[in-house]
Formats: sequence, structure tokens, C-alpha cells
Amino acid sequence: MDAAGIRRERKVVTALFADLVGSTALTESLDPEDAMEVLGDAISRIVLLVEDLGGTVKDLAGDGVLALFGAPVAHEDDVDRALHAGLRITGLFGRQERSTSSGGPALDVRVGVETGLVVLGPVGAGSRVEYGATGDTVNTAARLQAAAEPGTVLVGPAARRLAERRFAWGGRRELTLKGKAEPVPAWPVLRPVVAVPGSDHSVPLVGRGHELAQVSAAVDGALEGQGGLVVLLGEGGTGKGRLLAEARAVAEAGTRPLSWIALQCASYEQSVPFAPLRRLFGRWLGLAPDTEPTVAAGLVRERFATLGTAGSDLDLAVELVLGLPPTHALPHSPEGSTELAPFKVATAVEQILAGLAARRPVVVVLEDLQWADRATLDLVDYLVASEEPLPCLLVLTGRPCEGHPLGRWADLAASGLRETSTLLELGRLDPAGAEALLGAHVGVGTLPLDLERSLLQTAEGNPYFLEELVRALVDTEALVRGPQGWEHDPGVAFTVPPTLERVVLERLDRLPDEARDLLATAAVIGRRFDADLLAGVLRRDPGDVTVALKGLTGLGLVEPADGQWRFTHQVMQDAAYGCLLHKARRDLHRQVAEVLARRRPRQTAALARHWWEAAEAATSAPLAEEAAAEAEAQRSFEEAAELYGLAVEAFAATGVERYDLLLALAGARRRAGLLRPALEAYERAHDGAGRCGDTAALAAAALGYEDTLFATRARRSPADPTIRLLESAVRGLGDEVSGRRVRVLAALGRALSYSGRSGEGSAVAADAVALARGADDPGAAAYALLAWRTDRLAPECLGARLPMAEEALQAAEAAGDDDLWIEAGRALFVDLLTAGRRADADAVLHRLTERIVAQGQPFHLWYLGMWEVQQALLEGDLARADALAEDFRRQGRRLRYGHVENVYVFQKLLILRELDRADELTPLFRRLAGLDRAGPEKWPALFAILDAETGRLDDARRRLDQLAAERYLSLPSDQSRAGLGALLAEAITVVGATDGAEHLSSLLAPWAGQLIVVGAGAACIGAADHYLGILAAARGDLETARDLLLHGRAQHQAVGAPLLVARSDRALAGLARFAEVGDARP
Repeated sequence: MDAAGIRRERKVVTALFADLVGSTALTESLDPEDAMEVLGDAISRIVLLVEDLGGTVKDLAGDGVLALFGAPVAHEDDVDRALHAGLRITGLFGRQERSTSSGGPALDVRVGVETGLVVLGPVGAGSRVEYGATGDTVNTAARLQAAAEPGTVLVGPAARRLAERRFAWGGRRELTLKGKAEPVPAWPVLRPVVAVPGSDHSVPLVGRGHELAQVSAAVDGALEGQGGLVVLLGEGGTGKGRLLAEARAVAEAGTRPLSWIALQCASYEQSVPFAPLRRLFGRWLGLAPDTEPTVAAGLVRERFATLGTAGSDLDLAVELVLGLPPTHALPHSPEGSTELAPFKVATAVEQILAGLAARRPVVVVLEDLQWADRATLDLVDYLVASEEPLPCLLVLTGRPCEGHPLGRWADLAASGLRETSTLLELGRLDPAGAEALLGAHVGVGTLPLDLERSLLQTAEGNPYFLEELVRALVDTEALVRGPQGWEHDPGVAFTVPPTLERVVLERLDRLPDEARDLLATAAVIGRRFDADLLAGVLRRDPGDVTVALKGLTGLGLVEPADGQWRFTHQVMQDAAYGCLLHKARRDLHRQVAEVLARRRPRQTAALARHWWEAAEAATSAPLAEEAAAEAEAQRSFEEAAELYGLAVEAFAATGVERYDLLLALAGARRRAGLLRPALEAYERAHDGAGRCGDTAALAAAALGYEDTLFATRARRSPADPTIRLLESAVRGLGDEVSGRRVRVLAALGRALSYSGRSGEGSAVAADAVALARGADDPGAAAYALLAWRTDRLAPECLGARLPMAEEALQAAEAAGDDDLWIEAGRALFVDLLTAGRRADADAVLHRLTERIVAQGQPFHLWYLGMWEVQQALLEGDLARADALAEDFRRQGRRLRYGHVENVYVFQKLLILRELDRADELTPLFRRLAGLDRAGPEKWPALFAILDAETGRLDDARRRLDQLAAERYLSLPSDQSRAGLGALLAEAITVVGATDGAEHLSSLLAPWAGQLIVVGAGAACIGAADHYLGILAAARGDLETARDLLLHGRAQHQAVGAPLLVARSDRALAGLARFAEVGDARP
């Protein structure tokens, strides 16, 4: 073998190891010549079978065969091919064939199969060069073979996962294999099963409503006795099978009978004439692989006679399909008898369909026609081109392929020349659809926002890719089943499974080496690439490269994009890049960097990345730092964070610690909304600054850490690490009078207060305010005032908070500090609304919106959607509020707002209770309650409120009695406390559980005369007096109740809240009715 002709690459393959059992005894009992003949025949049959299924025989070792499926050419169904090969190999040694013709001992076989990453390439030298495959996958397949029982195929976990639904399996075995530290699970594969593509309905169909309606309309036509044609095109994984399965389920749920005949084409059967029909007829006739031909022929005549379509031509056609010896000779044809086979079969199929359709409507589905054999394509061509109406609904599916008959049939369906024809082209799901599908798989809110974003970006709207990514999370136990559904384990690292690439590798492997090299180099450049740059790296003429790229567009590998080129899918680039050996990757990155440095030296970000991947850290580091600063200046904070991270890593690789870059990295992450990673960077910067004794950096790191932790709204404990960092910074700054010291002191005061040491915190914050007013630093003054506000959030402090927030806003404006201005504006907006000054609050909100949009930081952008929902609710526009709440949820998750689900569920409760649809929230409540580790104490109250709103009065009463028995001490102590108390007051009224009314009145009393605003303005629940009024009524104090309700109504009217006014009116009307009948407690 010529080493130059063997491609060196990394690839996921399926390894099959087969070993003859009994060969040693046979060689001992027979003459070597006879033994060689017997063993050679057995090995030859195994080799031919492997090659017939597209495998590559790598090694013949005595009585063993090692075969690879997926190398050198990959197929997306390589695992299936390997398992079919294993089953057929064991079938070669059936019980009746195990004795040899020479009278020797019987032979049997064991087979092991596993899938995984290997490195492929030439091994050896001189005249002995072989195709080598190195990797644990090959060793594991060999070990599985040794552990298998004779006559069985034992399959490893990776291969089983990929083929699980398409085969029947024996019981799981835990194996201790040589060289493996942990036991390896394995399963014997028993037989293939008929799997209906897309038949898993555990996840609802998402984003295909329009297409489902069109297919269902065509099926309805079939139910009315009409024939028709549907052509369904789409790339692999877009959900063609799932769509048809849903249409079938809808049709079969009806009352009218329907025959749905599904035929599946397989890529490994393209050389088998009429392969899908052969399998269908075999199932209809109950044929086993070892059925005698004469028996099979008898079954043909017997079965089809029942359809009323029996005849010699029909028998002959079915026998041709099944590969049986014909009982009737084909008519003579000048072109040869084989030319008549497709015609005979086509007319027979028409007869069969007509016979079936006479009994009940028929839908015939041929799936994955891009893999159909030539005879099947000719058969479909005959049926589609026939001028006679089709006796059934014919549904054809496949992938767009240049020059394939599918294109011609699609044109016919779209042209309208054939009546009742439909063309559907499935693309990728849009971002909202993909997000909804992910939520359907794992539950909304289950995954961390960054992981969810990574999955969605990798899948790019391809449903199959998304499903595979979720399955990989399950396989690695990053997702585990909990009592309320899936739960994420953040301690388990996750990487994109390389098996995802098998869908596209076949197209790459069939390319000539020159095209493969071109795509591999393009993949090193990136998802998007420039033809001129690619030509420079390849040292080829740019025109020739452009021509080559245009040729690859027809294969669906690349496409033009805004004057450049790009891979059609991220997985396509990953596949081309993933096949490169590590050394080849480094060399190509270096070549790209060298060409870029000569031609485009200002592309510092790309240069930094390529030099880093080329293992040139010293060159990469300063370029990454420069590029990060440029990205930050352009407010591309996420890119800046990535580049600062690269700069930190590159400098560290050269032995240089840059804690100033760690500070910059932390700041960029914070502005990008990456709050937890920002905390890690601040802590590392603090440690580095401490080692160097840099007090300024120490202060900056401690301050950044506290500001970021504050932004997370996370619960604090007395052991809050922020206090240690800030106290260290205070000591380092000594007695200096500066804005920096003011900020550190103010931050320490806030941290102490949030950690339960409010007395100390208030005193330290007051010192910071006093120091700020003498430091002539308006930014520090604004910071100190906002920190001091932390201990003044109680309702009785509203009068003091309002001027404090206004002063902070003015100081932030003077300092030109957008972040501080937004924080001060948010505080002032909430306080003004709480005071009932809606016009003033709306004016501040308008300015806030403008400032946040102009600033463009994800860290603040999520506020806008939340406030829009709140405003729509206040104005009574429920339809708009409902739509905005869904938008806020999507936007909040995209912007990484950690509490988006809690805010969303609270807002939805307020919306849906007005629409009498609160019960829709029950599943979401249960899910989120099971996942909430930060604030579990709010859920008993929320469930009591939900039960009351949805009529589950006994459950509501039980929960309310429990809360009352605890005097509501279990309610959260944050700003949601009053909001929950207000809604609980209404639940008490609905249920009549008045025992806790007194305690709840005491809880709400401090808010008397104010509006209850939740959190950072997420919702305005209404006037506290309204809720105090209904509690007074529940206690039987009707006069007090009426006064409070009237005052509450006036406040609701003053802020222009029609829904709240209506609630007040209903409460007053109820009070009047009860007063008339003399009932003490309404």
C-alpha cells in the first residue's frame, strides 16, 4: 500500500471485531491444508459481508477480522451497518452449518462492536505499509468480542446509544475489561426492528404547524378517496420523519379507517433492487431469512389472492422484488429480460394499491429517497409520471440532491400539473422555535443560560442536532431525572459529542483530496472565510479557489455570505476541522496567521486566535490584549471578554501574570452579563494583586467583586467572601481621602447589610456618604448614596429614600457614569411608583429606557422587557402584557438574566388570573419549585395563591393554615414579601381561611398608604390599603374595610390602573352585599 494515498485524520468510526470460535480445535483435528480451506472460506465470507455493507477490513489476524465502518469513507448510518454486519456474520454460522465438510469440530463466531474516536493513517515503512487505526475504540471492540458468548454480537455503550431505537437488545452486562479502570456496560444486539422515523412523541412537534396542516390536508383528501402527491424535502435532521409521524397520529386518531404504508430506504441497500419493497413484502408475507424459495413463492400467491389481485404477472413481480426464482418466465425482450422488471413491478404495485384502496384509503410514504436503489427510483418515476390518477396519497421524502429524481418530482408537485400535489421544504427552526424545542426536551429553566445558548448555537435550528446534544447531556449525567423532571448537574463538564458530525462526514469523505484539503483549511480560518485569504494559505490562484467553492455549494457544504463564504452549518465546519490531526491544525493555523499578518495586520483578533492555536503564545498575547481593548471600546463586551481571556491565558503560558488583564476580563464579563465568570476573574485578580502588594488593584478587584455579586441578587451569608476582600482593600487604602476609598467603604457597608449585619453595614455606609460629600467626587457620592439605601428599603423609609435617590441620580449625571445613573434611576423609578407618583415614575422610566438602549449592555437590557410587561399590566392591556411576558422570558434568557424565570412566573400569575387561565401555570410552578435552590421559601405561598385562583380550595386552605400557623415568618425577607402578602390576602378571602388575617394585616401594615411594587419594578400589585381592606373585612371590621378599600381605589385610579380599580370595585360591591345581609365576614 502506498503511504501517500492514505489520509491521516481523526475520525469517529465504528469498529467491529469478529473472531472464530473453535478454530484451534479444528486445526488440531484436521490436516493443515483442510483446516486452511475451512478457515479461509469462513474468513472470506465474513470479509465479503463486511464489504457489502460498506465496511473496510483493516486486519486479518489468523481467525479474526477487524473491520472499520466510517473509514476511510464515512456514512451517517455506520453504526447500523456495523450491527447489521455483526448479525449477518453470526447468521453465517447457523447451527445447521457449524459442522465442517471435512468432519472437523464445529465453528462459531463472537463479535464485538463499539463506536468512538480513532486516529487513522499509514503505519509501517518500505514495502509494508498498512492502513492504521489507533484509539481506545478498537481495543474496546476487541475486548467486547472476547467477552461475547459464541454466536452473539456484544455492543459497547456509544454504539448502542446511536442505534438504540432501531434494534432489539438483550440484557445489560457490566464487564471488567483488560486495560479499563471502570466496568464497561455492554448489550447483546438481537435483531433489527422496524422503527418509524420520528415516532417518539415524548416531545411535542415544535415550529412545524404550517407544514403539519398541509400534510394533514393531503391526508384528509386521501380519506375522501382522492389520490395525491406530497414531496417533502429537507436536510438531514430537519424533522421530516417527525412531521409525518405527527400527521399519521392525527389521522389515526380519527374515526375513519386508514392504511398507512411506510417504506424506508437505507444507504447500505443501494445495490439491492427494490430494497424497501423487498422488506415490506417480506414482512407482509412473514418471510424469514431462511424461508425456502418454494415456500415463499406459495406465500406470494396465497397472500395476494386475498386482495383480489392475484395473477401470474403479479406473482412474477413480487418474486422479482423478493429475489425468488420466478415461477413464470419473463417475456422475451430485445434489450434483455431485466429491462422489463421495473415495469412489471410498477404495474404490480399499482394493482396492489388499487386493491388496498378499494377497501380503505391508503397513504404510502417512501422516506429517504436520496438513498433509494435505481429500481425503486424507476418504480417511483413510473407512478409519479403516470397520467392516471394515483389510487392513494403518495408521500416522497428526501434530501435535496443535485441531479436526483427528487428534484424533478418536487418541480412537478410545485407546478400544479398534477392535481392535489404539494411541495414542502423543511428548513431549520427559527431561534424562537429552537428555544421552544429545547425547553420541550429538558424543561424551561433547567439548563444554565450559557449552556443553553451554546446548545442552540451549535444546533443552529436543526432539531436532530439539538436532540443529540440533549442526549449527550443525559449520557454524561449532566442531566439527571429528578422528582419534577430533568435537573442539571453543574459539576459535570460537557462538550459537543463528536458523533454529531457523522451526519455530514459522508459528504466530505467522498470529495477528492484537493477539495478536502481546501475545506480543512477553510475550517481552520473559521465558520466564515475569505476566498482570497484561503487562496493565499493554499498558495493557489484566487479565481481557481472561487471556482472550487462554487462547485462545493451544490453539495451543500459552503455558501456565499456577504462577499465572503461560510460553511452551511457549524457542524460542517466542526467535521472538517475535527478530522485534522493536532499537528496539522497547528501548522495550518500558523500558515493562516502568517498570511494574515502580511495582508491584514489590523485583524488583531483573528491573528491572536490563530497564533494561539499555532502554539505561539508570546505572539498571541499582546495581539489579544489589543483586540480586546478595541472590542470593548466598540461595546462588543462578549467578544472583549473572550479576547481578554485569551490574553490572560497566553501571557500565563509565557510565565507572565497580568492581574490588570484579569480585572479587564472581569469587567468585560460583567458588562456582557457573564456574572459568575466575572466573579471568578475578580477573585483571581484580587489574589494576584495581593501577592504583588498593589493596593489600587486590590481595591478595584474587591469593589468589582461586590458590584457583580450585588448584580446577581444572590443570597448572602455571614461568611460572605466579599467582606474579606473589601476589608483587605480598606486596610490597604489606609486613611486616604479619595473617591476610591469612599466606594470601597460603601461597598463594604452594603455587603455587611446584605450578609445580615445591618447595624454595622449602615454605620459603614453612613461614614462613606459623609466622606463622599467632602471628597468632591460625584461618582463616589452616587455610589455611596446607593449603598446607604440598602438599609433603608423598609416601607417606613420611603420618605428618606426619595431625596436620596434623586441626589444619587444627579451625582451620577455629574460624574458621567452610565452604570451608576441606571442604578440610581431604577431606584428612583421604583420609589416614585411606590409613592403613587406614576407620572414622575414614567418620566424617569422614559429616561432610563433611552439610557439603557444607548449603553447597550446586556447587563442592563433585560430591565426593558420586564418594565414593558409591568406597564401593560398597569394599563390593563392583558393581551399585550401576555405577549410581552413571553418576549421578556426569551430576551432575559438570551441576556443571561439569572432570575428571569422567577420574574416571568410572577408576572404570568398576575396576567393569567385576570384571564381565568391561572391553571396553565401549574406545571411550570411545579418545575420551578423543584429547581429553585436560591429562594425555596416563596413557593408554599405561591402555591397557596395558585390553588385559590384555580379553585383548588381544599389545597389552598391547607397551605394557608400552615402559613398562618407560622405567622408568615417563612415568607422571604426580600422585596417580594409585601407582594406575596398582598396576594395571600386575596387567597384568604377566596378560601375563607380567616385565621391568619390578623397576622397578615400586621405584615402589610407598614406599607399602608403606598403601592406595593415588587423587586426592581417587575410588577405593581396595587395599593396596600386595598389588601388591608379585604383583610379587615375578613376579620369582620367592615367600617375599617370600607375606608381602606375606598382609599385603595382612589390610589388605583390615580395611577391609571383599570384592572386594579376593577378589583377595588368588586371588593367594595362584595362588602356592600354582605353588609346588607348582616354577615359579619364577607
